[in-house]
Amino acid sequence: MLYKHNRYWVIFSLAITFALIPAMIVGCTSPKMSNPLADELAATMVPDVNLDVYLYIDQGNPTIVPKNLIDSPTDISADSLAIWGVINDNMYSVGGALTFTNASDASYIYAQLPQQNDLWEKLSNNIIYFVQGTGGTAVSLISAIASNNFKQYDNNQALAEVSLMPNSSTAIPVGIGVIKPTQAALNLLKPYIDTNSADTIDSIFNWAKPQIIVIGLYSSQQIDIADIVQKIDTNTLWDADLGGTVSMKSSFPGLIFSPIANKYMDNTGYTKASLGDLTVYKVFLDGGNGKTIPVLINVSGNHVFATISGQASYANILMTSIAR
Repeated sequence: MLYKHNRYWVIFSLAITFALIPAMIVGCTSPKMSNPLADELAATMVPDVNLDVYLYIDQGNPTIVPKNLIDSPTDISADSLAIWGVINDNMYSVGGALTFTNASDASYIYAQLPQQNDLWEKLSNNIIYFVQGTGGTAVSLISAIASNNFKQYDNNQALAEVSLMPNSSTAIPVGIGVIKPTQAALNLLKPYIDTNSADTIDSIFNWAKPQIIVIGLYSSQQIDIADIVQKIDTNTLWDADLGGTVSMKSSFPGLIFSPIANKYMDNTGYTKASLGDLTVYKVFLDGGNGKTIPVLINVSGNHVFATISGQASYANILMTSIAR
């Protein structure tokens, strides 16, 4: 095993995956982009295949994985992580590229990777490529990566949605992803959630006709993996200025979608409040140990935006930082 404890593998994956992002998406049209997140995403290289999911993670500065968390003689320094998802009917595959600051770190981690029948791996200088899955979706990703068939990410509709996301000195993007919502993707998700949740997602999918979903993880400062591990161990993770954003764009125009969505939110019984010029709905989730996690929801045109953070003030900052 690469890590001394399985949980550290999960922490590493999430912290690297959600501690460095600027975008994931799908689309068309040609917008004028002003948000650096969209510009950064447009400069990244992706396999030349039809992607249903794209996650790009890059904190700007290397993410350090302390040696005491892994079986390594030295700290490991990672630059970025890209995740690519391809879905076709009832089949899906996930590929990606984990980029390190130097080839020696990449070589060390590559040597520790377990051998699995459904996991394809490739080491190229300071980058580890991987594809997990079988069938045609995996073949398409493996073929593109193995033959170095990459292109700059050019989904303009996705880039336009990413340009709406918060990006400031207090709302630093740690991870942003975009998902193309399809019935095939929904069917793959259903076995892993309860019936009520599946029915709710089905209902939203059918009446809202989502066109694109953008998700993001944010922090008020660069995420430190050792600090995250300590906060998880002490159940204080929600005390940090960490938060998430979700943006869903409907296929319906705002004049049709907005009144229907607002009526739906009114009927949920959620607390309705004002946040500056915005109308938001407040939901409180159980975070355990007596901690409640505030979630804010706002309907704007043909978009639904949501933010979540253990700190209500940070959820507010994220909500008001979204461009509309």
